[in-house]
Amino acid sequence: MVMSVGVIGIEGADPWLLDALLDPGQSDLVVAGCWSPPRTGTGGCNGARRNIQHVESLDELIAAADCLYIGTPVALRLPFACRAITQHKPVFCEPPLSKDPAETGHFVREAQNARVAVNYVTPSIPAITHLRNWLKWAAIGAPYRLNLAPGRTARVPVLPCPYNGAWQESTLLNDLAPELLLHYLFLALRLLGILRFQGPYSAAPYGLCHGAVAFQAGSIPTILSRCTSRRAPEAEPAWTLHGVGAIRLCGWSTLERAAPDGSWWRETAPLSNHQVRTLAAARQVKELAALAGGRPHHLATHFEAYELEAFVSLLRRAGEGTGI
Repeated sequence: MVMSVGVIGIEGADPWLLDALLDPGQSDLVVAGCWSPPRTGTGGCNGARRNIQHVESLDELIAAADCLYIGTPVALRLPFACRAITQHKPVFCEPPLSKDPAETGHFVREAQNARVAVNYVTPSIPAITHLRNWLKWAAIGAPYRLNLAPGRTARVPVLPCPYNGAWQESTLLNDLAPELLLHYLFLALRLLGILRFQGPYSAAPYGLCHGAVAFQAGSIPTILSRCTSRRAPEAEPAWTLHGVGAIRLCGWSTLERAAPDGSWWRETAPLSNHQVRTLAAARQVKELAALAGGRPHHLATHFEAYELEAFVSLLRRAGEGTGI
């Protein structure tokens, strides 16, 4: 049976995911309709060019759909998520879940047994499957350090929709690329474990450079840094894990492995941001159908979303003291 999804607040929904949902070639999920809260617009950059039925009320949309996708302004996300959960409907929500991690934490505690997922695209990016296999096969032995260099906002395209500024408004480091930073942090959380602050010595025994923050990803010492010169090679965005060898994700999707001579071998074809998001969205549709049907899925959970929101809030405070 084909499952259906209702969109609450189509203005802030992921345009790549909407395109994938409306792709006539996929048969996993259909769009039951959309509804927008009053005074938040009636389509914006997403709805104006898509033939999606607008229903008259939220109750009508919840009744018609097997799961709900929430793309409203950030302040409205948790109230609508709770509304859907009380009707026993799974929820897929844009991040962040709220501007205050404490509010997200309260929601997560109250919704422990609910089916809730959050739109962090990281698990659905094709290169991540390859990276996960490398870790499973111990391709670099036992990892001992992770370096995150997410570059700057100007170097990374962001979604062209109004509500994705919520991260910048609330909890992001202003000078760093918001989407790519979250992508790298979520990847560390999903693959290595809980993100937490500890003494910087284990990550950088010879001291941290200016504008760097040290923390732990699971048991792996991690350094988040930015480059002060745009001409330096470290300015390129990269998620780099060191062991006997080293592996890194450059930008969104280019996976590389260190050669014995110190050069890097490319393991995946370079893709544009649009290509990556299109491929990931097609995978997300299948995962969202699994969520709607009560089956196992690989989407980000609300537990992971809370861990990430709380850590980014701490990270900003740490960054204010280091100049990052």
